[in-house]
Amino acid sequence: SNNNFGVTKDSFIFSFENVDNIEKHILSRVKNESKAICSASDCGAYFYDDLVMWGYNFYNSSHCRKRSYEKQIRNTENKFSVEEFEVFQIIK
Repeated sequence: SNNNFGVTKDSFIFSFENVDNIEKHILSRVKNESKAICSASDCGAYFYDDLVMWGYNFYNSSHCRKRSYEKQIRNTENKFSVEEFEVFQIIK
C-alpha cells in the first residue's frame, strides 16, 4: 500500500471504557505530529499504529499500539472488530 501521512498537532483519538458511561473514556493527543494521521488504500481510519482499522469490514483485524499518541486507548494490543467509527476534520 502507498501510505500518505498527514502532519497535525491537533489530532486526538479516544475510546470509551464502558459504552454505558461516557465519563469513563481515554483521550490521547498526538505527540509525533509528523505521523498523526495516515491514508492508505487498503484500510479505513489510520492513526499511525495507535489506532488502525484494517481489513474486510474491519472484522477482527484492527489494532491499537501506542506509538505517536500520548496514551494507549485500549488495555491490549490484540486485534479486534470495529462496529462503527466516525472521523471528523475541523477546518479553521
